[in-house]
Amino acid sequence: MSAYAVSKFLFELNRPEVRAAFLDDPESMTSSFEGLTDDERTAILDRDVVYLDGLGISIYLIRTLELVSGTNIIATGQKFGGLGPRVITSERNTGEQ
Repeated sequence: MSAYAVSKFLFELNRPEVRAAFLDDPESMTSSFEGLTDDERTAILDRDVVYLDGLGISIYLIRTLELVSGTNIIATGQKFGGLGPRVITSERNTGEQ
């Protein structure tokens, strides 16, 4: 496993031409990117943000994948343990956790 290869791939999604190619054919993009293992490719394709986090990938790079995929911040939070809108709103309003 290489957190570097995954991080590099996710960082490259900031480039418009790479992002467009990924959205057009994600399987081809991930399989042609040097250094990714099969598990890492699967995690990217499945948008398995918890697995990527477990590899030590920066949450900012994980968020890039989620943004490219059209996933909002609430849905991303839910993937990390169910922090849905009610929990986030109630904590913001009451200061309780």
